[in-house]
Amino acid sequence: MSWRKVMVATYLLFVLISLPIVSAAEADSAPHYLLTMESKAEVKLYGNDDTGCTFALAKKPVLQGRFSVKITPNGKSLITKVTLPLFGEENLTHWAAAQKLALNAHFSPDSLVIPSEFYLGLVDVTEDRLVIQTVKLDQNATGEIKPGWNTLIFDIDEQFMKETSFERRYALFISFIGTKDGQRVPLKDSFHLDGAYLLMPPKQVKSEYLWRMESSDEIAKYSNDNTGAQFELSTDYTIEGEHSCKIIPSGNAVETKIALDLNSPRVNQWNGHQELIINFYVPEDCELTDFFLGMGDSNDGWSWVDGIASPQKATKGWNEVHYPLSDKMRYVIHNGKYNLYIICWASDPDGLKIPITKPFYIDGIKLNNIAYLWEMESEDEISKFSNDNTGAIFKLNSDLVFQGEYSCQVIPSGNAIETKVALDLTGELTVLWNNHSELVINFFIPDDCELTDFFLGMGDSNDGWSWVDGVASPQKATKGWNEVHYPLSDKMKGIKENGIYNLYIISWATDENGIKIPITKPFYLDGISMAN
Repeated sequence: MSWRKVMVATYLLFVLISLPIVSAAEADSAPHYLLTMESKAEVKLYGNDDTGCTFALAKKPVLQGRFSVKITPNGKSLITKVTLPLFGEENLTHWAAAQKLALNAHFSPDSLVIPSEFYLGLVDVTEDRLVIQTVKLDQNATGEIKPGWNTLIFDIDEQFMKETSFERRYALFISFIGTKDGQRVPLKDSFHLDGAYLLMPPKQVKSEYLWRMESSDEIAKYSNDNTGAQFELSTDYTIEGEHSCKIIPSGNAVETKIALDLNSPRVNQWNGHQELIINFYVPEDCELTDFFLGMGDSNDGWSWVDGIASPQKATKGWNEVHYPLSDKMRYVIHNGKYNLYIICWASDPDGLKIPITKPFYIDGIKLNNIAYLWEMESEDEISKFSNDNTGAIFKLNSDLVFQGEYSCQVIPSGNAIETKVALDLTGELTVLWNNHSELVINFFIPDDCELTDFFLGMGDSNDGWSWVDGVASPQKATKGWNEVHYPLSDKMKGIKENGIYNLYIISWATDENGIKIPITKPFYLDGISMAN
């Protein structure tokens, strides 16, 4: 490898690991290239949206690959636009999952004016041109614009940016704007682009916390739902991490609200939980007394879901506030779009609401812990399942999901009276098992699936194999999602820690006479956990 290639590779690696969203600890957040800027055929797909700039492959400067694309403004337009194609199932799938768009841009030190304003627009170009959403450059992630190579970062983790369809064609409209003495001026000097790629969120998105209040970027997405509150990243009071969010009430609103978008990936951690937990710090001079949580549904327009008051009253100092979720609030659509409203107020001696005038703090929003034994999130996990000679097949699935990103599709043999999923309960799983009285499994039963009954069996493999016990769930299957509870018998509780046991998830169908018949259509499992 030549010294030049080594330097280019080293520089690109430095750019990637120096971005705030792609740290060494998040190395699995690999970029997906939409455009490599390596061929004339690709460049022919670019456009200028009538701003007059032209495009040509260039051998230098180059950041990655063999070529870059030279952009030559017309020298008259106040905005130079580059339109880049975005279509195809693979690119749109990655687009929906991505957090940021990165674009490598080179500005010559000899330029009279270097662009200082940048915008990214997502446009539907299937028929007429329809602008879906436009975002500004993420200046914090990009850093100072300078002569030479820059990696321009745009935050695309926005609701409308993700509303795309495989059947339609899109384009990215990227605007480059120069300014002089505070006024926009035409760009006259050429610049170069070399690679447009998507930056994914870290794969380990599952965390104890949904929101941690650790960055200005996160807090910038909060809104006050027209209550006038302001939000600041703070180090004044913290209970986890290095920062918290300082809430500065307007001083005249009867309620102070913090509105959060609950969408992917956070929304996929929501189902099955019973409580939302928020850490509040209430200073001595703050009047806050009451906590309330509201929820809205933005999947089709906007509608109210439900709201719940915390049974706790505010005390001075740190408060771990628990909101017991109502049945309407507990279940959401996979990859759906919802809104949470954290609502606080003060009460006078007569119990009437009065405005909060002094700041308070939030540091960490999380769901109550679920002791998952199996989450159905990887091929490796599902490959360890067996069918106990019932002929069932198991596949990782992303179409019907209750929690996380995947579920397990169970495809019955079609001729076995019982369909079984056999699991090894060993190691640290035995520790999770003990001190609980129920096993909970999330089943999805499609409309055409005959499944009616749920049974759980247990075997002991510590010394040969012996039957322990079995229990039927008192629930009967319904179409759609079923949170199935199996009350453990005394024999099934208190197993040997780090021992070797076997669980048998047994399902069957019954005819009109109550006689078992084979299940012939697939059903789904997503999440096996302990309760009580």
